[in-house]
Amino acid sequence: AQLANGNEAIDKVTQSLRLPTMGSEWYSDIAWSSDNEAVISKYGTVKRPAYGEPNAQVKLTATITLASWSSAAGTATPVTKDFDVTVLAYSEQEYNEAKTKVENSLTALENYEFTYIDAEEPVDPGAVKFDLRLTSNAEAGVDVAWSSNDSAVAVNYLRGKVSRPGIGEQARPVTLTVTASMAGYADTREFQLTVAPLTQAEVEQEAEDLRRVYDALGFDTIKK
Repeated sequence: AQLANGNEAIDKVTQSLRLPTMGSEWYSDIAWSSDNEAVISKYGTVKRPAYGEPNAQVKLTATITLASWSSAAGTATPVTKDFDVTVLAYSEQEYNEAKTKVENSLTALENYEFTYIDAEEPVDPGAVKFDLRLTSNAEAGVDVAWSSNDSAVAVNYLRGKVSRPGIGEQARPVTLTVTASMAGYADTREFQLTVAPLTQAEVEQEAEDLRRVYDALGFDTIKK
């Protein structure tokens, strides 16, 4: 029951396990290992085989020791206990349900209007200038991930970090790809953007803004 975490049985695992790090006695520690980390990690995280693949067999091993601060620590030989776990592959029904949810989510994203991180108005995809806000909106259970084919827009989770070409340089075309996945099924959609180069006027405006802050910073702003 300690490990089950909602799973029906040890030979019918479909979700992550709860692996305790302390035993039934408060002075004991438990460390876990897995002979197939790709399916069950030592922390109990489960990744099920895709639809059409065989169920996965995993041996989890619990190594039980006395806590390091126990007065008897180091005097008793650690003991181990193995658990033979079967992780079920996704069923055809789960796969088909996931496929429908993924495609519905991507269809909804096809008309996604990018906005800047600090603004709400839509971005002109042909002249991107600042960092973009990316979305994770999708149907329940669907994972969404973004990627970029060019460093002019570097993806950091739900932020598109924009690095603009210098003055006089060519605009940079970028393809952003959104991948939606669930239960072993995944599909993608692409968005074409162009990152605009810096202009002399923008550089001069930034210098002016910095000078204005510099001039405003005096003793009156820091005195207690």
